[in-house]
Amino acid sequence: LTNELMPRWGRKRMEEISRADVIALLEAITERGGPIMANRILVEVRVFFDWYARTTGTLTANPAADVEATGVEITRDRTLSNDELKLVWTAADKLEWPVAPYVKLLILTAQRRGEIIGMRWADLDLDGAEPLWTLPRELTKANRLHTVPLSPQAVNIIRGLPRVEGPFVFSTGKGKDNKPRPINNFSGDKRALDREIAKTAEDAGTDIPAPWTLHDLRRSAATGMAGLNVAPHVLSRILNHSLGKSEGTTSVYNRFEYLEKKRHALNTWAAHVERIIAGKPSGNVVALQHTA
Repeated sequence: LTNELMPRWGRKRMEEISRADVIALLEAITERGGPIMANRILVEVRVFFDWYARTTGTLTANPAADVEATGVEITRDRTLSNDELKLVWTAADKLEWPVAPYVKLLILTAQRRGEIIGMRWADLDLDGAEPLWTLPRELTKANRLHTVPLSPQAVNIIRGLPRVEGPFVFSTGKGKDNKPRPINNFSGDKRALDREIAKTAEDAGTDIPAPWTLHDLRRSAATGMAGLNVAPHVLSRILNHSLGKSEGTTSVYNRFEYLEKKRHALNTWAAHVERIIAGKPSGNVVALQHTA
């Protein structure tokens, strides 16, 4: 809103913005070398106008509704091997807070980067035998309530974190508006992590991993759990993916039906990761039974 929409549309009423305005915005972003960013902005603009139409009733049509994305996107399928996961984990340990804990939680929970960074103390229940992280719908990409059982390894990491003023678990203080904010130096942290990974690999006499992204950790966790026989529908719930229209309204009632299955899967995955980091044979891990 601040960087892209306000400079162009800040003096216009919502009802005055046309399809041509949306296309001009996207073309300008694409021409400066940001075709993928243009795709992302298009999605946000559609959602923004949909929200405005629902809440005000003064907008007769969404000007972004039938605008096509122009940026060509490549579907990634990069997953990290066990050796690469160990290298990432080990290298992260050598960096300053908060890189190590949030990288480790990306691996252990299989949640999205933005959701880990936006983790709030109020949404965590770390006490008792069934610790849980509950993400309200407004904090999830899927826009629905999401429950993430926390493995003992994840709980130990969170309990060991410093308490910074404000609601966020991962925060370096206040922004220019004097309000607490979560960390946001993703690119800088990733570059630092890559440098440390290269150094760690060189010291160990191993190959430096091929280029990878933080999102690849989520995909690697999902692939790893699939290898441990986590059923696809359970894995979908862990990832908070849409299960399609086949569930219908029953999805509202069975939201927590798979909570224990998710807990079992994430605990098994965390134990598997623990063995990888310790350098123990993965064959000693007991895989889950495939259950419905």
